[in-house]
Amino acid sequence: MKSPVGYSKSPIGSNPKLSPGRLSHNSSTFSANSSISGYTDYEKEDLNRVPLYKMLKHYTLQQYSKALITRDFGYDLTKLARLTRIEVDRLMNDIKMLPGHRVKFLKLVSMINQICLEIMDAEDTK
Repeated sequence: MKSPVGYSKSPIGSNPKLSPGRLSHNSSTFSANSSISGYTDYEKEDLNRVPLYKMLKHYTLQQYSKALITRDFGYDLTKLARLTRIEVDRLMNDIKMLPGHRVKFLKLVSMINQICLEIMDAEDTK
């Protein structure tokens, strides 16, 4: 099955134990034109530009995109890969994810982890 998103050039962070509340805020992700809806004007034009949205849509979980994008997971997928299982569980509780959707989301996070490992392995062999 083809991955919904290509490999990211985003580097893997050096601190794998960052919690969702302590992740650094990328100012380029959220601009001053962010509306009350939680999406920036750029995102409103085409949500398919947001890597996480494309992946969530592939798993039919796009209803959680706003909650995850506003928590700064939209563009740097490695942030999801760096979360511990406890942090992922906390995140799913915070966004009130339904039980069946939790299974799909865990598969998505697992796929992101696998992609990150493949990227790291490829960089190590260079």
